[in-house]
Amino acid sequence: MADLICLATGVLLVLLVWFDFGSTALTASESGPLSRRVAFATWRLALTLNKLVKSHRFLGAVGPLIIMVLINMWVFAAWLGWSLIYLGGEPSVLNSITKVPADTSSVSYFVGFTLTTLGTGDYVPADGFWQMMTVVTAFNGLALITLSITYAIPVVQAAAVKRTVAREISVMGETVDEIAAHWARHHQYQGVETYLATLTPQILDIAQKHLAYPILHYYHSPELQTALPLKLAALDEAIRAIPAEAYVQNPSLRIAEHNCSKAIEVFLSTLNKAFIHPTDEEPPQLLAPDLTKGTARVVGTQRATESLAKRRKLLRALVLQDGWTWDQIAKG
Repeated sequence: MADLICLATGVLLVLLVWFDFGSTALTASESGPLSRRVAFATWRLALTLNKLVKSHRFLGAVGPLIIMVLINMWVFAAWLGWSLIYLGGEPSVLNSITKVPADTSSVSYFVGFTLTTLGTGDYVPADGFWQMMTVVTAFNGLALITLSITYAIPVVQAAAVKRTVAREISVMGETVDEIAAHWARHHQYQGVETYLATLTPQILDIAQKHLAYPILHYYHSPELQTALPLKLAALDEAIRAIPAEAYVQNPSLRIAEHNCSKAIEVFLSTLNKAFIHPTDEEPPQLLAPDLTKGTARVVGTQRATESLAKRRKLLRALVLQDGWTWDQIAKG
């Protein structure tokens, strides 16, 4: 009975590993149930520790660390699962010289070098069924390790794209006021629609990358200029600061603004995959100069609807969950 329980537990564990791994690395739409929770817990722990460390470079190292944690979790869980399978089918592993059945530690050792395809040869599978299972185990380990490494490479590449998009937004200005002032000086918002039209597909692209690799949310940039959460929030607030007169003078700006806002909305729709939800309170209003009239007005009052309030709460949550503060959108 104990052997049957051991065997069943091992099979379930191996299936769970592959379900979680497949959901994370192969579906390109979400993370597996284990991976999501492990990544989130690791990031939350890092944010807590950062209250003591107070270093954005420390947070910048957490994303790669999470990748390594997930890969090791999959490999070691598979190792444990296959070990339980072999232990549940004793005698499944024999000493290659004495032909004596291997003990628990030796079975785990055999499964380990089989999964990693080392093949040291001091232990061998029992004849028949277990010889075939050894081939399956080796293929399982080879596929798992190879695909894990393959999964990590595009995540790192996507993190670079993420920084590039943030840098492009920073070109217009580091804060909401700077972006709005830059646009107003640029021939009364002439050319802004071209900038927004160029930026829109880039935001949509990075949104799809976050959807395919939710772990990308935990790749933190230690520099303000390349911190995408800050720059997206600043851009969204700056868009709200565009005066109505600018749309009258340049009708095509309305279309560009609408498309860019929708692109940001698509990006925000990926946050649920990383357990990021709207904050309870709407972020404080940020003042931006209305340069077309020489006065000042509050950013966000334009189209101040319930959906806009939820959107701003979600942007605030994005900023806070990335280890920044909302004030840094205004102060840089």
